[in-house]
Amino acid sequence: METNKASEHFEEEDIHFRDQWQFELKSDFLPHPSLKESTHTQEFFLFVPDSLQINPETYPKDFFYQDQTNLIRFKTPVFTLKNLIDPEEEKSPIFRIHHLQRSKISEANRETLENELKLLGNIVRSALRLNVQMILKATEYSSLVQKLCEDIKNFKKVYRSLSLSFHQNWMDPAIDSHFSYVEEFINKSIHYYLISLKKNLPEDIPILDEVILQEIEESEKLDLEPLMGAGEALHNEYILYRRGLLNKFVVDVLLLTCNRYSFLKTYQNIIGAIAAAIAMLFFFILYVWQSQIVVINSTAFVVITVILYVLKDRIKDGIKEISYKMAFGLFPDYTTQILSPNKKITLGKLKESFSFASEESLPQEIILARNREFHFVLESFKRPEQVLYHKKTVTITQNPEFERGRRHGLNIIFRFHIQRFLAKASDPNYSYTTLDKTTKELVEMELSKVYHLNIILRNTYISDDLSQKVELKKYRIVVDKNGIKRIEFVDGSQLANNKSNLTIT
Repeated sequence: METNKASEHFEEEDIHFRDQWQFELKSDFLPHPSLKESTHTQEFFLFVPDSLQINPETYPKDFFYQDQTNLIRFKTPVFTLKNLIDPEEEKSPIFRIHHLQRSKISEANRETLENELKLLGNIVRSALRLNVQMILKATEYSSLVQKLCEDIKNFKKVYRSLSLSFHQNWMDPAIDSHFSYVEEFINKSIHYYLISLKKNLPEDIPILDEVILQEIEESEKLDLEPLMGAGEALHNEYILYRRGLLNKFVVDVLLLTCNRYSFLKTYQNIIGAIAAAIAMLFFFILYVWQSQIVVINSTAFVVITVILYVLKDRIKDGIKEISYKMAFGLFPDYTTQILSPNKKITLGKLKESFSFASEESLPQEIILARNREFHFVLESFKRPEQVLYHKKTVTITQNPEFERGRRHGLNIIFRFHIQRFLAKASDPNYSYTTLDKTTKELVEMELSKVYHLNIILRNTYISDDLSQKVELKKYRIVVDKNGIKRIEFVDGSQLANNKSNLTIT
């Protein structure tokens, strides 16, 4: 089977544009076969210009966790389209579906078939994405496009044969519906990725157009192809809504059960009670002591008692603050327990921490990475900015049952919403007036007012030889008052652009 992994045990995809206000990072975490527990650390340094007025007072920790989302699921198993229809590939859903048709109808077999069909839909979509990415990076693409289209045709032929066979053998309307839903999902995936491919190729390839048109014709037969014209708004709205439901139906097989909790929020009342008990003990000892040397009910007694009471409150608050700071250093903000879908097996844990970091506390390699290729101008200028630091530690527990299967790696999708960051940004356009050299007349122009949010990712993981590896990546998110304009990989190549023709995700 083919993969595009940079490492056998840690795979990270690039940050890309999701919508006007959100960017997204998909990361795959794989267990190391030699370790009972595999630990991966992902650190996220976000450099924000001071002009946006983001600091610990205006952007408390709770805001960060409200603006971010972690979606945790199984990593999609990697197969090529050719692997999927290989009659000797025992891990292929097609192989297992084929052997299921020889079994009798039962609830267990129905559930197994539904899971295999959903898994197949996810695998096909992933295989299409990897193929298109590979073709767009290749210098000679014609033969690769030809092969992809032939693989798609062969796959669909096998899939329809299986669907017809189950319809004839099982005679179950619910199973027929599952085959139909997954086929529709696969058709839409083929259309999406092949259209993206066609947009970015310098010339037309007849077989590519042939496959795309075939998918469009099949959608038209079901009245599921978007129609042109403003009067078709409701029809088109239904189509997009249906696609969303299909996606949820198929992705369901990869979803995991997650229990998220915060040590500090769980035990903050206990920490407060301990602080209050220590402060009360201090107050009581001094109160008894002063009652032995000062006459009770005297003015001095009352004044000293009031002072002691005030000291008790200050001691209580001080102990609580010190305890919270110690707890922040010792414990993560949130811990997420990751369980199998049936909640019986613990697959791992995700620990998260967030804080603002001072420049002095940043590792030297992060400072060097931040200063590298800074705007290509004003290199010596000390930038006034805030640094948001988010640390994510993923621990995967080795489990024989899942290792023997196809779903053992974890896929974590990190999404971050930046609308709060732009509340105090300037207008996106700036009027600029200059003098035309030829006509000597005043000319007005519109200049764009943008801000740069620089991101450095540091990934730490254990490699095949059990040594610790560190990987750094740097990105720049260009934003204005209206949201994200584009995302750039600082080494030179643009990775995402909300105005570009292609965002393959």
